[in-house]
Parts: sequence; C-alpha cells; structure tokens
Amino acid sequence: MLRPRTWVLVLGALACVALHVTLLALGSEHIKLLSFAFLILAPLLAGLASFALARQSGVMRGRWNALGLAMMLWAAGMASTSIDELVHALFNTPTTPSVLLFVLYAVPLVFALASENHEDRFVRWTDAALALALGGLFAIYTLTFSTVQGTHPAGVEHLRFMFDVENLFLALFALGRWVTSEDSERRRYFAVLGRYAVVYLLVAAYVNHVDNSAYGQWMDAVIPVPFLLLLIDVLRRAPDLDSKRLLVPKRWTQVARIASPLILPLALLAVATMLISHRPALAGVGFVVATVGYGVRTIRVQMRSSEEQEHLARLSDLDGLTGVANRRRFDDSLAREWMRARRNGDWISLLLLDIDHFKKLNDQWGHHAGDQGIRLVAGTLASSLHRGSGMLARYGGEEFAVILPGLASDEARAVGEDMRLAVERMGPVAVDVPVMLTISVGVASVRAMPEGSALALVKLADRALYNAKNAGRNNVVVSDGFELTAPAS
Repeated sequence: MLRPRTWVLVLGALACVALHVTLLALGSEHIKLLSFAFLILAPLLAGLASFALARQSGVMRGRWNALGLAMMLWAAGMASTSIDELVHALFNTPTTPSVLLFVLYAVPLVFALASENHEDRFVRWTDAALALALGGLFAIYTLTFSTVQGTHPAGVEHLRFMFDVENLFLALFALGRWVTSEDSERRRYFAVLGRYAVVYLLVAAYVNHVDNSAYGQWMDAVIPVPFLLLLIDVLRRAPDLDSKRLLVPKRWTQVARIASPLILPLALLAVATMLISHRPALAGVGFVVATVGYGVRTIRVQMRSSEEQEHLARLSDLDGLTGVANRRRFDDSLAREWMRARRNGDWISLLLLDIDHFKKLNDQWGHHAGDQGIRLVAGTLASSLHRGSGMLARYGGEEFAVILPGLASDEARAVGEDMRLAVERMGPVAVDVPVMLTISVGVASVRAMPEGSALALVKLADRALYNAKNAGRNNVVVSDGFELTAPAS
C-alpha cells in the first residue's frame, strides 16, 4: 500500500502529464517550445533530486551523484535538441549532433553499476578511466553517423541499434544488482535504477521503432514518464519494496559481486565490436583498453586481497587486548621450537609469568582497571625482551609466557629477572588507579630429548611459577625438574 507522501508525488506526476497532454491538444504555434520545456524539466528535476539525496547518503553518495549526472546529461541533450530545432527553423543552418549527449548519459550509470565504493583509490580511478574510454567510444560511434549536417539515413539504424543495446544493458545489469544486493542501501539504489531503466527501455524502444514522430506531437507526453517515475522513487522515503530482500540463492549474490567489475570492460568490448566495420583501428584500441584496464584492475584487487588476508592472518595470532601473541600462536611456536631443539640437541627455556594479586585489583577497581593493568604489563614485558631473543605471548587471563630458544637455565633466569624488575619499576596502573603491580616468574630449561615433550616443559614452568607464588611473589624461581634434561656435553 502506497504511503501518503508517495500518493502526493504520484498525483503530482499525473498532473504534469495531464497538463502536458492539454497543451499538446491546444495545438498552438508555440506548442513545440512548451513541450520541450516539459521534456527538459522532468530529467532536470530527477537529477536535482538525486544530487540532494546524495548529500544525505554515506557509502552510496557516489552512485546517487552518478545518477544525477546522467539525468543532467539527458536534460542537456534535450535542451540542445530544442536549440537545434529553433536554430534550424529560423536560419535553416546545420545543427549540432545533440544525440551524442543522449548516448553519453549512460556512461555514469555504467560506472555506478560496475565500481564499488569499498575499493581503493587506484581501482576506482581505473574504473573511471574505463568509463571515460567508454564515453570516448560512444562519441566516436555516434559521430560516425551523426554530424553537424545531421544524421544520414544509413546511420539511423546503427544509432537505434546502439541505443537498444545500451538501454537493454543498463536494465539487465541494474535489475541483476538489485535482486542480488545484500545491503539495504544498495538494494534501494539498484531498485530505483532498475525500475527507471526498464521503463526507459520500453519508452525508448517505442519512440525509436514504433512512433518516431516529430517533436510537438502526442508522443511528447510519454517521453518524460521514466523521469517522473524516477523522481517519485528518489523523493519517497525508504520504500518497503526496496528494503525487502528477494530470496535468491547465495551463489547468485556471490556471482553478482564478483562479476560486477566486468560491466565496464564488457560495455567497452560491445561498443568496440560495433565499431569494427567502420573504425577498425579505434575498435582495436577499445579492445586493448578494455583488456589491459580490466587486467590492471584485477591485479590490484588481488594484491589488496592478499594484503588483507595476510593482515587477518597476523591478527588471528595476536591477543586482542594486549597485541602480543595469543595462546594459539604460543602453542604453535612452542611445538615448532621444541622440534627444532630436539632435532639439534639444543636448550630451550620457558618462562611463565603471572601478575601478583590481580584478583584484588579487579575486585577493588573493576575490570576496566584490570584490563589496563594487563595491557601495561604486556607492554613492559615486550619492551624488556630483546628483539629476536624469544617470543612473548598472553597465556591466559593475567598470565604470560615467554619462549626462549637456545637459552639454558642461568640465561633464562636472567631474562625473567629483567622482566620482574621492569614491571616492579613501571609505576601505577593509571592516574586514577594508584596500584603498583609485580609479577611472579617460573623458569623451566631443558635440553630437548627424543623421549621428552613440550607439554612436560610447560608443566615444569608451571610448577616453578607455583613455587614462586608460594615463596612470597614478586620473585623468580627456576624449576628443579631434571627428567627432561640431558647431561651437558
């Protein structure tokens, strides 16, 4: 059911059509001039409404601006046509090929269909370059048949065919993007564009192939209909029809998202194909631009995708609160270092560190203060660990772990003592949390043997940490376990 606002817009559009029909029925000598005013005003208002909506939109701003630009080009084409008619009637002189503006109006719409806002600047500029190339081929094709002396009969059918291909192209791709869009804002835009493109396709086909009468006739009242419908669609607020997602297979959505960048090069290839028999050299340029442009765009997108995957992989190995390695990365690294130490017969040490009286900090000052304390300790531990000498990880809760490949017991104990002193000297948790933190450190060092395991090393370090806490905290205790230790050579 239509909303009151929509009813008002619909009635206003019907009133415009009725007034246009009435003026055409009067048949005055100035009827053609008045009819041109309606033909120019309809797309002009639709374009201005699109620009206004763009100012209120976020990620869709560029697309609404593209729609507004397209409407302005069409209105400019009709204004140029009206001037041509007036100049030709008064002076019988050659006119400008205003048909070119009607062709170029599709270029920003193709750009809006193909280019995605989430792509980086390089990709967007590549899309813009392809759109400009498309506009250039459109212009060359149009001027091949339409010159300042007019359009010769042999070229009329070529231009009609180009308009049919262009309009069908826009309608099909706009509808495809509509039914496969998952985001409500995109869905609304492509629904608006799709409905307009279908109505425009039908009206243009009728005007070009059925009733190709001169301006100032009854057909003038039909031409503004797509633009009036577009104006209604743009001005009405969040239509329910646009916000509801059609139930289409997930695979269709994926195909549409992956294939949308092909729209621009496909359009270029289509126009280049139509130019082959008339401008073969320029058609060849079109093929090259389409192929190279899409290739460059694809390479950049794949590079960015690879960078994002690497970034996500790094994030998956980091603890979200502290930024140091998480438990998953710790387990993988310890298993890898253990295997290396066992293969080479090297020493490997493990430190387990725990923040003293952490529960008291949480209970007295809250979990926010506890998180601040954990972050502060993590940063201090990371700073005191020499680069390349080991790996710091958040082991769980307020507990940290440090893997020290190649270090024996005395060296590992010295590292633990440096970390203990660094935490002891770091100052209060925050200005509003005047709590001084300390840590207890358990150290386990072994020379890996084939019969040993990394889990046993963790147990030794955990036992040493337990002993450090029982010994009064804020100290470093080395494990007394020898079951994994081989005699030094």
